[in-house]
Amino acid sequence: MSRRAFRYNTQLASKLCIYTSITNAIALQYVPTTLYLIVKHLYLITCMLQQSQPYRLILSMFLGLSTFIGIISCTNTSNTNKISASELTFNTNHRIIDSFISTYQTDKAIIFLQQLNNEPQNNYLRYYYWMNYYRGAEHFDSLRIYVDSAINTISKLSNYQNYKALLSDAYAKRGEAELGSLQYEQATNSFFSAKQIAYERNDTCAASRYTYRLGMACYRQGNYTLAARNFRQAFSESEHCDANNYTQYYKRQELLNNIALSYSKQNLHDSALLYYQKALDYLKGGEQRFPQLAKKLEVARAVIYGNIATSLLVLGDTATAEQHLLQSYQTNNAPLGEQADAQYSALKLINIYLAQQRWSESKVLLERVGAYMDTTKNVPERIKIFWNRGMAMLYQKGFKSYALANTYYTTYDSIKLKFDSAQTNLTQNDITLQLKQLEKQYELRNLLKEQEQQQRINTIAWSLVIITIITLSIILWLLQKSRRHVQALKDSNTTIEQQKAALNSALQKAETEASDKDKIVRVVAHDLRNPLAAMSSLSNLIIDNPHSFNDSLEPIRMIKASCDSSLDLINDLLESADFQQQKALTKTPIGLQELLKHAVEMMRFKADEKHQSLVLQLPETPATVLVSKEKIWRVLANLIANAIKFSQHKSMIEIGATVNDSGTLIYVKDDGVGIPARLQPYVFDAFTTAKRKGTQGEPTFGLGLSICKQIMDAHGGSIYFESEELGGTCFYIHLPQGA
Repeated sequence: MSRRAFRYNTQLASKLCIYTSITNAIALQYVPTTLYLIVKHLYLITCMLQQSQPYRLILSMFLGLSTFIGIISCTNTSNTNKISASELTFNTNHRIIDSFISTYQTDKAIIFLQQLNNEPQNNYLRYYYWMNYYRGAEHFDSLRIYVDSAINTISKLSNYQNYKALLSDAYAKRGEAELGSLQYEQATNSFFSAKQIAYERNDTCAASRYTYRLGMACYRQGNYTLAARNFRQAFSESEHCDANNYTQYYKRQELLNNIALSYSKQNLHDSALLYYQKALDYLKGGEQRFPQLAKKLEVARAVIYGNIATSLLVLGDTATAEQHLLQSYQTNNAPLGEQADAQYSALKLINIYLAQQRWSESKVLLERVGAYMDTTKNVPERIKIFWNRGMAMLYQKGFKSYALANTYYTTYDSIKLKFDSAQTNLTQNDITLQLKQLEKQYELRNLLKEQEQQQRINTIAWSLVIITIITLSIILWLLQKSRRHVQALKDSNTTIEQQKAALNSALQKAETEASDKDKIVRVVAHDLRNPLAAMSSLSNLIIDNPHSFNDSLEPIRMIKASCDSSLDLINDLLESADFQQQKALTKTPIGLQELLKHAVEMMRFKADEKHQSLVLQLPETPATVLVSKEKIWRVLANLIANAIKFSQHKSMIEIGATVNDSGTLIYVKDDGVGIPARLQPYVFDAFTTAKRKGTQGEPTFGLGLSICKQIMDAHGGSIYFESEELGGTCFYIHLPQGA
């Protein structure tokens, strides 16, 4: 054999593994994905055969032998590692939706979902978002509707690698909807299905989440023995989860707490106290591993203290129980605490106080719980029951007011009767028997699947033999015909590349236009807010004090000025193309004192809402600046609004200016929360990630300071600041001489 022929044979052999993989793919119905590769490699083989005529017979024999070996070696090779472009895009979009969900960005999520086409994978993303939305809002009827739609859509994504993960998650959410609607039998079926799918995927961590939900269904139905078993199993399975993930860590301590609660419900209080202590010890380790989440761990510890107190009361240790309940109530009744759990602790304390005839302390706590009930939606029925019973006992035994006591007893009996009736209906079904039946059904289904799989393997094996024979015949025929189609393939490739380039260009243009539209909407929302707020405050002031403005038009003028400012902003947005092309500003001379007074007066009403004082320090000598009045006022209004937003109640905000040879320096100084050092480099960026909420939770959009900087740049000036975290902030704007 010549060196050249040997080289061609080697090249051909290198292509055979690809060819046999393609043959295997054909048998597994992947023809659309591999059609182009088949044609391409057939062409290469044909070229090599024609360039090495003496070895045509040898190569043909080698092709057949290699094909047979390749089929055997590739038959057991899984194709699951190949991810299509469609699935890659789906996974990326899924992560984007998850980020919107975790950061509560509903508006962005809706806009993003509207931009997707109506392919099944995109429809699933829509259902997935609304499933999580209604799950968080506890709208279980709406959640069930979207879950059912998601499950129907997932069936069209069976070729995706994470198909079973999507299906398992959907079944779990269906179970949550049924659990929230008190459909415990259906919820058990759904959670069991989700758990078994997780086992099929060898995802023990996911299985632990569904075992936990099964435990919750058992607990709510009153089957505490089965609930404890499921919680213990979930705790064991959760060892396979990421130990550095805080959510997984927090869930494990919750499982220990739930195990203890289940034992407590069975009057096994010694076992309950043992698991409560395990939960507390587990939380201690979290304080070192997650120091930034110490507050949440403290809240979890307070919940456990409240539960420990229940067992201690049964065991007769009232003094220790009272200490635990006080600690639990004080922690969870504070901001960021578990408010509902705090009320349960309070009601347990009330029972202690009533038993010890501590009437005044009982009244104080009952009033606090009553205030919680008046200001909270969807108050748990147990809280209503215990509160009405406590009020009835206080007025009966403590204040001897039997009429009022009878009123509370009547309400107590009514609520408790409905609650007990619902609980009786929930415990009618035997969930233990139901789970055993589900397990037997699952075993039978697995057995049938194994039989079907064996039949499928046999069918595929014979199919491969037949396909190999047919394929070899077709290849020999195609080798003789392929040369005439080479040019056609090249032309097709060129056309495809041109179409791809055109599509990419159109997609990039569409994304740019969508981004520009989003920016315009956010600018409008941000910059119209301040003048509209001023108009609203002035209007409320006139309505509340009509006689104070009988002869004064000043509020009307200020409202008109705010309207004019808003209209100017709209005009600026309509002419945004000219502004982006650095359109020259229209500058007019204006008195510095007049400019500052106007800005302060327009924002004073906003400061009054937080009982803040705006102090204006004017230069002794009158000065004039050459500026665009509306745009500079926008800068001042933005800086003052930020100072108000990030300052506490009854604080002072100072606005002033100095004039020297270099120009005019205007400053806005507050003693608010300041800007952390890590965020300072990004405060002037458009759509900055450095945005934070105000001291009263006022929202921000991250555009204001960026707009201020653009305006100052257009004036040839500058804007900068000095700030210290928790030490206040001072912003400066500098207008050069003649600006």
